[in-house]
Amino acid sequence: MIFINEHIVPDPRIWNNIIHLNNYYPEIAKWYREKYIPSLKNGDGKLLMAIDDGKLVGFAMLKKSQDENKIRCLRVDKSIRTQV
Repeated sequence: MIFINEHIVPDPRIWNNIIHLNNYYPEIAKWYREKYIPSLKNGDGKLLMAIDDGKLVGFAMLKKSQDENKIRCLRVDKSIRTQV
């Protein structure tokens, strides 16, 4: 069973899952540190994590502000991508 939890603090498992995106987004470390983490603290950022049997199997990094609502990053573990 997969549980979805909303977090307002950074989780190290998220960083471990996005650092490899540096090849596609060279400034991702700076963005994460300077934009995303502060947004969690000020309430503009949200983090949804999908946990299955204690393992992180997906997450959504969201922005919900007065001016903008968007998905910043969405990752789903390969092991569950084809489940129905």
